[in-house]
Parts: sequence; structure tokens; C-alpha cells
Amino acid sequence: MSSYLKIGVLGLLLTTMPCLCFAGPKTRLEGLFYTVPLNYGNSLIKDDGIVMGAYGFYGYGLNHSFEGGLDYTKINYRSGSDLEQLDFTLLYSNYSIYSYIFRAGSHYIASDDSYSDKAISLFGGVSYYIPKQLDVGLDGYVSIYQNYEPNLSDYQYVPKIGFSFKKSRNFSVYFQTKGHFIHLSEEVGLHDSNFFSIEENVTITFKKWVLGGFVWFGEQVFAVRDNGFSVYNLPEKHTGGYGIYQKYLFFKKCSATFGFYREYFTDFGIPENNVEATKFVLSFGYTF
Repeated sequence: MSSYLKIGVLGLLLTTMPCLCFAGPKTRLEGLFYTVPLNYGNSLIKDDGIVMGAYGFYGYGLNHSFEGGLDYTKINYRSGSDLEQLDFTLLYSNYSIYSYIFRAGSHYIASDDSYSDKAISLFGGVSYYIPKQLDVGLDGYVSIYQNYEPNLSDYQYVPKIGFSFKKSRNFSVYFQTKGHFIHLSEEVGLHDSNFFSIEENVTITFKKWVLGGFVWFGEQVFAVRDNGFSVYNLPEKHTGGYGIYQKYLFFKKCSATFGFYREYFTDFGIPENNVEATKFVLSFGYTF
């Protein structure tokens, strides 16, 4: 989805969910609601927009978790028209084999954009982890845009490695590096079908506060991020981005997150139009 949503918020949740699943009661239910205003600086095509969505997590015992997301996106164009889109995401994770996490899921798009309407992404991954020390994994994504002429398929591979440093009971630091390899079945007018980028993430936890940030650089087209929850389905070539977010836990079961993010891209066919997409994320979560 070209709506630049949840990069920090979902990234934070999805990297900490395995810990949540192994702790606490036999079942765990999390809910998150967010709103994301969008602003497209320097764009000749897009003006502004908004994303609203909900995310849910259900952990059953020590071996299973289920996650789901529903997003509504509206983008206003400078021509006076607009685009509306719904995104549906489901993700299942299995922890039954010691030190391994297996994931599988899908992401479906219903959009006013005729090329990406009814597009679907299927994905899966495996990670090896040592709690509070190391995690190494590989994720794979296949996105199918059946309304493109000819039909377009996107293949993406994401190797990743993360390190945790626990300085004390109330303070820890987590670093993660990801590589994104994308191959398109068609060149779609970009004179290339292969794209590569590097992403760096850091998360600092101190008592009830969580501070995180990320930066990425390279090239991405029709990328999938956030373990399948964000699909960038509009005809754009992305060249980098960064963000920072802060989360606070209160009343034991509640949380609030605020983030600032910026993404750089050009629209297909207008390479001289360098767009800065800026978003502010505000979300509230509750553990049932």
C-alpha cells in the first residue's frame, strides 16, 4: 500500500509479540487502533490523505498466535479525484519447535486503483532465536497483481538478524538489520526488474518507555514490509526513509504510541518528481 503506515508501530509490536506470547496467562488478547495523517511534499500527483486501522493479536498457550489487521486508506490527488482502499491481513505464528518461530499469512487489497484491486500477497518465514540475545530469520513474499497487463508478480526475500543487549532489569537495547531483495516478473517501464535495499532498526526499552527508530536506503518497488502488514501497491519507486517513535505503557494494560516517519519516492513515469511523504502516527493499545 502506498499509504506509509505502521512502520514503527507494527514493527515494534511484531518484534515483541513472541515475548508476550511466552509470558503471562495461557491466552492473551491485544488490541490496537491508530490514525495516520499523510502529507506528500513536492508531489505533482498526490496532495494528502489519511490512514485509519485496527490491529489484533491473540496468543493461545505457548505454541500459537494469530494476528489480524484492517486498514482504510484515502489519498487525495491534486487533480481533485481521490483513492480509497481497504487492506486485510492475517498472520499465524507457531512456536512449538524450541528456538524456532514459523510464520504464514496473507494480505488482500480492495482498491479504487484498477491495477492493484484484488491484489493478494502470500508470505511465510522462519526465525531462529535465543531469547534476549539473538534472532536470525528469512521471510519470503509473493504478491500477485492480476489486473496488470500483463499480469504482474512480485517476489521478495528478506533475510534479517537481530541482537539484544539487556543492561539491567529495566533497560535493554535491540538492533536489527534487514535486507530486501525484490524481483518483478515484468519491468513495468523501469528498465529493471531487480531491486535491493538495507534497513536498520533500533529499539530501546526503559521501564515503561520504549523508544525506537529506523532508516533504510536502496530501491524498492511494490515492497512488502512489517511481516506482511504493509504492502506498497501503487506505481512508485521508493529510494529511502527513516522514522522515530515513542511508546508509553500506563495503567498496566494500556499503551500509547506517537511516531514521525518520512519516505522518499518517485511516481512511475515522472522520475524528476522527488516526493517526500510525511506521516504522523498516533495509536492506542489495550491488553485484555
